[in-house]
Amino acid sequence: MLHLARSDVMLDRTYQSLIADMKRASGTPAGAKEPASVEQLRVSQRAWLVYRDTECRRRNRGKEGPLWAPVRAQCLGEFSGQRTEELAQALRERR
Repeated sequence: MLHLARSDVMLDRTYQSLIADMKRASGTPAGAKEPASVEQLRVSQRAWLVYRDTECRRRNRGKEGPLWAPVRAQCLGEFSGQRTEELAQALRERR
C-alpha cells in the first residue's frame, strides 16, 4: 500500500508540473480559461485512471481472494509508475 501511495504522489506531482508548464508556455494568466492542451490532458488523464483501475481489476480477477488490496495496490502502483514516466517524458520534451 505504501508503494501505491508513493507512486500516486509522484504521478500527481508530475501531472501538476506538466499542467503548470503548459499554462506557462501558453501565457495563461491565473484564473483564466485553461488552454485546449491542458483540457485535453485532463480528459486524457481521467480516461487513463478509468483504464488503470479497470485493467487492474481484470488482471487480478481470481487472484485477489479475501486479501485483494495488496495485489490490486501492486498493480495500480505499477501502472502509476509507468504513467508518471510518460508524463515526465512529455514534460522533458517541452523543455
